[in-house]
Amino acid sequence: MIAIVIGLRMHVEPEAPRSVGNPFSLGAIFQLAAVIAVAMTLVRFAAAHLGGQGIIATSGLMGLVDIDAVMLSVAKTDLPAVPVRELEWSILVAVGANLVAKSVYSAILGSRRFALIIAGASGAALGTGLCVALVIFR
Repeated sequence: MIAIVIGLRMHVEPEAPRSVGNPFSLGAIFQLAAVIAVAMTLVRFAAAHLGGQGIIATSGLMGLVDIDAVMLSVAKTDLPAVPVRELEWSILVAVGANLVAKSVYSAILGSRRFALIIAGASGAALGTGLCVALVIFR
């Protein structure tokens, strides 16, 4: 929290705006479809060969790229083969990895102030989610 306050008080020169492509273009749609296909394949492979721990590890790696693909993949996992608790943890790990990745992206692509705001909010969300998970999953 202190880092956020210090970062907000620092004067940073505004950067020139960056152009953002159309997220609904055919190329973006194919990229998302490919990410989802890869995630589903990896999660199924991990479930078949590595069990729940493999799904958790795979979800963490895929969470760095896209959280939606992980959610779809975990939701379609064969429940008798993997305990529900491990599927729950895999989603939490993916969300945590995704928050960390977004914080890094904001630091690389945005201003210092923007990065501190995103990192602070992500850290607060991650800490809160972990506390809630530890209470619920006992």
